[in-house]
Amino acid sequence: MLPDVLAASLLAHPRISVLEELEASQEGLGTGVREVMAELKSSNLGETVLGLVADFLTVPSDVAPLIDLALGEHASQSFLVRDMDLLDAMLAERPASFGSRVTFLPLIDEQETPSPQSEWTTADQLVTCSDKSLAALPARLLGRTIIVEDLVTARALADRLPGYQFITTAGELLHEDGTLTVGEHHAETGLLSRKSELRELRLEASGLDDRIHSMEDDLASLRADGEALELPIQSLEQAIHGLSSQAGDLNTKLALRRKRREDLQVEIEQAQEEYGFLETELSSLDQEVIAARGRSFEAEQAVQVLQSRIDQTERAIRKWDHERAQREQEHTSAQVALAKV
Repeated sequence: MLPDVLAASLLAHPRISVLEELEASQEGLGTGVREVMAELKSSNLGETVLGLVADFLTVPSDVAPLIDLALGEHASQSFLVRDMDLLDAMLAERPASFGSRVTFLPLIDEQETPSPQSEWTTADQLVTCSDKSLAALPARLLGRTIIVEDLVTARALADRLPGYQFITTAGELLHEDGTLTVGEHHAETGLLSRKSELRELRLEASGLDDRIHSMEDDLASLRADGEALELPIQSLEQAIHGLSSQAGDLNTKLALRRKRREDLQVEIEQAQEEYGFLETELSSLDQEVIAARGRSFEAEQAVQVLQSRIDQTERAIRKWDHERAQREQEHTSAQVALAKV
């Protein structure tokens, strides 16, 4: 996140400023060393003097204090010299000596300083040179310095590895001749520590600045995209507002439909209940119809029997009428006969 990167950058830059001020003021350097550095810029001394040893060594900041102790101020503030004969001639021409002691370290071929073999970690393995022509310098200065965990280990190895010096992770330095140097070491006073920290902070700050620029570009791009999207967003908001209104209307209609559905459900239930009653009544009517049909059939049978009896009675009546007519005729004939008599 940009705030985190900005915070890290704000922490790094003040420290860089402090270290750069210390470097510009040549804090911790002797008078003679300062004089040589000034002459490197203003005289032909730079033709053979390359610069301070510390300027050519690259060390991780976490182990730089130990390397500072292993080298000592004498070595870290020494000057690398390409041609000692030319240096001698230049020094002979100087009108006066330097204001304090100055050490010049001659360059030698790499094959002249083979790195000693050891199963332990020698300090030169933690140091590199950006200048490939000086690749042998770390082994030359620190090839016989072994970093160990504690003083007990250092003394045990000293008997087995004569000619080596040992430095513990706590900063205790056991020299080749058995001399022991202890005490609090202030890393910020060490030239190599200061340069290593400054180098790493500059790299870190550069990376942070690149990230900040990249994030700011991304932020600007996002802002531009945001501004470009404002009009569509407004249109969408209006559309959303319209849709919200429609949704409100639809919700109202939906509520009415649900109410109508509930009413219809009640009506359906009532209709189903009424249908049940009608089914029962219809079943009862069916039974009555069946019974009525039975009674109708019986009545028809009775009617048929009665009709048969009526037919018989009518036939009997017709027969009786016929017989009566015959008797009346016979009686009339008899009366006529009697009358004739």
